[in-house]
Amino acid sequence: MSSTEEVLDFDEPRTDPLDNALQWWEGRRLPFNLAVGLAGAISMTIFATSFYVADIIWIVIYGVIANLAFSFGFLAECLIHHYLGRWFEPTNLRMLFYILGTIGSVILTILCCQLSYSF
Repeated sequence: MSSTEEVLDFDEPRTDPLDNALQWWEGRRLPFNLAVGLAGAISMTIFATSFYVADIIWIVIYGVIANLAFSFGFLAECLIHHYLGRWFEPTNLRMLFYILGTIGSVILTILCCQLSYSF
């Protein structure tokens, strides 16, 4: 097999731990976005007394920031792998980071929505 064929062969499982981590985190980005988006939509129907076009801009900005924060899960795993990889397996913390991050983001979304429409 030539080196070009090896690079283009997508059927083989990934053995690099960082590729594996990236696939794992990106595979959970959609459920995270759905959870945060649903929390925001429900919160807006509860707390919003009026809705302006400028609110759409803030919703998009909030979504971008939430996705940047989601990326810190992968970044944390990379740092743990780099600095503590000999003594500690970072894949053990993936699900804990994901669950706590998603719950925290949903709670933050609800609180931000409540605060922004309470004034």
